[in-house]
Amino acid sequence: MVPMKKAGVAKLEASGRHDPCVLPRAVPIVDAMSSLVIMDHFLRNRAQNG
Repeated sequence: MVPMKKAGVAKLEASGRHDPCVLPRAVPIVDAMSSLVIMDHFLRNRAQNG
């Protein structure tokens, strides 16, 4: 944590598990999000037009 009164360069360190290659995770995320968007549009259309 950097004190607010001190101005200067702070060194940031990441802790935990970080994957440098996100490509294997991108495919299921895009698939799930596109399914949600399509279903959302379908339900909105059905609610407005009957």
